[in-house]
Formats: sequence, C-alpha cells, structure tokens
Amino acid sequence: MALGQRLRWRWMVGLGCVPAAIQTVLLFFLPESLRILVRRGDEEAAMNIMRRIYAHATEKEVVAKVKVLTEKVREAKEITERTTLGQRVYSIFFVAVNRRALIVGCGLQTFQQLFLFTLVALKYIDIIGRRKIMVWTLPGMIFGLTLAAISFHFLTLRTNNRLVDGTKYPDSWSVLPLFSMIIFVASYATSLGNVPWQQGELFSLEVRGIGTSLATAMNWSANLIINMADADFEPAFVRLQRYGVNSSAQTP
Repeated sequence: MALGQRLRWRWMVGLGCVPAAIQTVLLFFLPESLRILVRRGDEEAAMNIMRRIYAHATEKEVVAKVKVLTEKVREAKEITERTTLGQRVYSIFFVAVNRRALIVGCGLQTFQQLFLFTLVALKYIDIIGRRKIMVWTLPGMIFGLTLAAISFHFLTLRTNNRLVDGTKYPDSWSVLPLFSMIIFVASYATSLGNVPWQQGELFSLEVRGIGTSLATAMNWSANLIINMADADFEPAFVRLQRYGVNSSAQTP
C-alpha cells in the first residue's frame, strides 16, 4: 500500500507521455507539408492536399492558392540560395523593419506569458476576486477585437477588405491593428488567460481531478474546433468578419 502511494504521482506524470507518444506515431501518417511538396516539384500532390484542406473551394481557387504558394516557395528558395544563415540572423536584428517586427512579436508573447499582464493578474486575483477581474477585463477584449475589425476594414478598403502583398496601405490606419492587439492581449492575459486555470477551486476535493480534467479537455476541444474550422472559414471570412465574430463571442 505504501509503495503504491509512493508511485502514484509518478503514474500521473508518466501518463502525460501517452498523448505525446500517440502524436509521434500519428506523425508518420500525416500528409507531407505543402511547401515541401512544391519545393520538390510535386505540384499534383500539393493540389490534392489543398483540395482536402479547402474542401468547399472551387478548382480555380485551389489552383490560385497553389500558384501563390509556388511563388512564395520560389522566393524563399532564392533568398536561401543567395544569403547565408548568418546574414539572415544579422538581418533580423539590424535591419530596422525586421527588428521592429521581432520586437513586437517577441514582446507580445513575453507580455502574455511571463511579464506585465499575467503578473498583475497573479498578484491581484485574490485581492480583487475572480469574478470582478473577468467583468472588468472582458470589455477590453471586446474593444480590442472590435477595434481590430474596424481598423482592418478601413485599412483594406482599396483592396476589397483583403491584405494584398506589395500594396502600400495608409500609415494612419496601420498602427491601429497593433494597438488593438496590445489591448486584447493585455485584457486576455489578465482574465481569460489566467482565471480559467484556477478551475480546481470550483470542484470539491473528491471530484477535483475529474472536473479539472474535463474542463481542460473542453479547452483543447474548443481549440481543435477553431483550428479545424479556420480553413473552411478562410475563403468566406476576411479579417473584418473574423474579428467581428470573435468580438461578439466575447460579449456576455
């Protein structure tokens, strides 16, 4: 009995390896990356996979997507051939436009996970209360998504509400998507990024493990649904509608 109790936590940790092992096996059954197929010149296989991803797309749309992907792969291959890894690393740190993008991307990820907003929530969640934090910060998420929808709408008016490579967009609207992302990330990290993971407090001791497991499974199930649906929504939903729908979903 004592031995079983000593091993119990090891079983809990070890079981976490099971999903990883299953995923490792399933990797061998995944179709090849579209970019790899195009890079190898196997455009027919790329077309077949693209048809599976965009099941409701017309043949013309599939051909157009593969054509765009082929052009991107060609550009990437040319860049790789004419530059070294060291030159590209130098470029991301010392070319202004790349450095700004790096600072924004890394900064947002850091702020969300490790720094200001999450630390604020961790410090004050017991002082302010879970419900109050949610009530106060959800409007910030709604505002951030709504502002993103509006800014993308006016930013892309000349290109039929789509971002087109090589197009010069007005600087007056370009800063708003970044501002809206910061507002959303700050609000999310303070509330929905933190409070739901206090879910163990909702359940009594005898059902805490099961309840927490089911709640976490629901989180990943919703994540899976969004990722599976995203490919189908892409042809019909531009950024305006996507951020607008997400904003509506956050409204209590």
